Amino acid sequence: MTRTTLTLFFFILFAVFQPVFAQHQHEEQEQQTEETMQHEGHQMKEEGPAQVSEEEFRTGITLQLLEEMALKNNPTVAQAEAALRAARGRLQQAGLYPNPVIGYMGEEIAFRDPGNTSEHMFFAEQQILLGGKIGKAKKVFGNELRQAEILNEQQKTILLNGVRAAYFQVLGFQYQVEARRRLAALAREAVQITSELLNVGAADQPDFLEAEIEAHAAELGAEEAENERLHRWKGLAAIIGNSELPVQTVAGSLRPEILKEFDINQQLGNLLQKSPQVLTAEAQLKRAEAAVALAKAQRVPDLRLRGGVGYNFEQFENTNEEVGWESFVEVGIPLPIFNRNQGNIAVAKAAVDRAKQELIRVRLALTSQFSDVTAQYNIQKTKMERYRSDLLPRARKAYQLYLNSFRQMGAAYPQVLIAQRNLYQLEVDYIDSVTRASLLATQLQGFLLSNDALQAPIFIVSPEESMVTRSIVSPEAELEFIDIPGRAE
Repeated sequence: MTRTTLTLFFFILFAVFQPVFAQHQHEEQEQQTEETMQHEGHQMKEEGPAQVSEEEFRTGITLQLLEEMALKNNPTVAQAEAALRAARGRLQQAGLYPNPVIGYMGEEIAFRDPGNTSEHMFFAEQQILLGGKIGKAKKVFGNELRQAEILNEQQKTILLNGVRAAYFQVLGFQYQVEARRRLAALAREAVQITSELLNVGAADQPDFLEAEIEAHAAELGAEEAENERLHRWKGLAAIIGNSELPVQTVAGSLRPEILKEFDINQQLGNLLQKSPQVLTAEAQLKRAEAAVALAKAQRVPDLRLRGGVGYNFEQFENTNEEVGWESFVEVGIPLPIFNRNQGNIAVAKAAVDRAKQELIRVRLALTSQFSDVTAQYNIQKTKMERYRSDLLPRARKAYQLYLNSFRQMGAAYPQVLIAQRNLYQLEVDYIDSVTRASLLATQLQGFLLSNDALQAPIFIVSPEESMVTRSIVSPEAELEFIDIPGRAE
């Protein structure tokens, strides 16, 4: 056989068997990759990953206990109580009658002989209030006391709003930390899987770098959530009046009772009738009307009575006997000719007009803010329901399908990890939506009052100043988890 013939024979033989050799090598590589995937995925549970949102923090400090601690320790409660006692004191003072005046009076006291011509008198003086001034003053300060009582209850509501808002934020970040930690664990597992795929030639270097970047980002997100949880806890501890309270878990779940359906008309009607803002404005209007009656009563002059008794050492000319004991009586009353309290009456009437407009303004402001907060609440509640009833079940089903396909060698393990990661990311979004909805529900049930529980309560300082309630926190501020206090000016 010639060399040419032998070369041609080996070429034909290689052409025939080369595909067989290549297919065998490819099957060996696939088998090695499959063994790697099976080794990494054999611990996957049949039922899939536990959903963070369905878990519950059964141990930890409860919302009820936090509220009790805040009502006991928060300084604004004691401040509001002090303001209430001050209002009671003003009412008591308004009902007191003027004190009488007693004194001594000496006349015609000669330095040469003080005992011969002098007169020595003891007297008593009393102002008699006319026109029902005391009763009308008590009515003014009685309405002021009513304002103080409302403001005291308002401060407690503001405090409870602050406690509940801080509680839901801490609880939300607890769930965020748990979900993001699981995301970080999945990302680290993906890095490990990608590394082994890279070793067997089933993945490229860019895939490995992308997995590492995603793992670092997930770990950073978990750290940020933990730092935010600690920050929110410090804020909660300050609100309850114990800034040194050790960091601990709050008990609760993502199915809070506060998230319920609201009857919009009933809720708005209750807000416009029973909210502290409206009740304070109504009490201020009654106080202003009572102040007009008092200003008119002050036109009536008060009676002044003065009388006394004494001894007169002056002697009669005919008998040289001392005049002896004598008495005197004085009765006086101012004539309201020039000053009839016209200016104060005009001021009081202007205060009534102002109070009427303030009541209208408060109701309009509450209606507008209620509309905004209700709209935001409905949006968040709809998102929350969509996550819970649609998106999360679909993501869980997708994960199960990928997992089953992987067990039947119909899908790669990275696809299972991606599906699981998507599920946990939806969990994070769902937790955020529930937290936001809980904050908005706190506003709605807390009469739209501020949740700045460390801002000093309103004091009734000047009886002539119209008391204005705290402003309503904007829903946008709440949705950013930023507690922005405010007052209506």
